[in-house]
Amino acid sequence: QYLVDDHLFLLAKALVGTVKFVKTKDTTLITPEGVYVGMPIGKASELTGSKMLYEPGWAYVVQLPSGWNAGIMVGGKMRESLIADQGIRFLFRR
Repeated sequence: QYLVDDHLFLLAKALVGTVKFVKTKDTTLITPEGVYVGMPIGKASELTGSKMLYEPGWAYVVQLPSGWNAGIMVGGKMRESLIADQGIRFLFRR
């Protein structure tokens, strides 16, 4: 974990040291689109015009224009209408 500008990040590196994945649960980080951890994922989708995508076995994700992604983990595929009010659990970039 790394602290950058008072925001805590988890980094995943490839064998050669290149950063492949950055994730944060920091509630004070706000993306350029105004998306933050805790915001309903459906609102992030509406705000950016990006659809929620299901990544099997992992999460529902909204890809943001800034390159950030907003995600919530779920136990399995659910109807989007059931998860739209769920708060974003993490922001990530890959």
